[in-house]
Amino acid sequence: MNDIVGVLIGIGPLVGALLWSGRQDWLRRRADHVRADISAAANRVLGGESVLSVHVEPRVAWRSGRVHIRAPGGYEFLIASVSGAVIARLPAHYELVVDPRMSTPVLVKRVLMVITPAVAPARSAAAVARESGGVVRMAWMQPLPPPRVDHHDRVVADTDREMVRLTEIAQDRMRALTWDFGEVEVEQVVRFGGLATELAVEAHAWDADLIGLAAPARPTFRHHLRAWYLARTVTVPLVLLPIQRPDGGGRRRESTVLPAFR
Repeated sequence: MNDIVGVLIGIGPLVGALLWSGRQDWLRRRADHVRADISAAANRVLGGESVLSVHVEPRVAWRSGRVHIRAPGGYEFLIASVSGAVIARLPAHYELVVDPRMSTPVLVKRVLMVITPAVAPARSAAAVARESGGVVRMAWMQPLPPPRVDHHDRVVADTDREMVRLTEIAQDRMRALTWDFGEVEVEQVVRFGGLATELAVEAHAWDADLIGLAAPARPTFRHHLRAWYLARTVTVPLVLLPIQRPDGGGRRRESTVLPAFR
């Protein structure tokens, strides 16, 4: 028995190293497949090969994989041309990075900013739309309210009246947020019902290019899990707002990072 334990202890590090190496090889092969898929999508939009460059960093334990798209000076318009197709092809656990020294920001014309009864990251949504001259639609979404009753359980307002009251409150709060958008065009809408259902309906009806879901500055696992679930109900890329941008420090800043859920 002791001999068996000794053998297992002896080969344990070797097995671990082999498993780790196999995992790294799989991630690199996955990155190669992503690069080929993104490049093919870009080439279909542009009608063939171009000077556009696609580079993919594999996923690692502490961050998602990254798809870098670049174009030489004078050819920045290629980024705008393929951005929609690239975002649509981003797989789960990958984010899009655009280098400011070689290209223009990702073209997102219609940003649907989902607001639940919480703080809305209006400035972050405005920044995404401002970079491409787009428009933001603030969509205040909350469950269908029950009738309002007094302390004697007597109905003082039915569901329809409660919806009217809550709509007025939501509109007042959204009007207060419009100051954070500056010159960006802003629209407002209030929806009642299940978040996933109403989000899918609104994104399709408004033909949104990107959905921004309100979240804290440091989203928890619960926020990522909800975003992942909601992203499965829509065909539009979804991001958590505010978007976290890399710090300056010793590294160069990326212009646009879209950790899109698909």
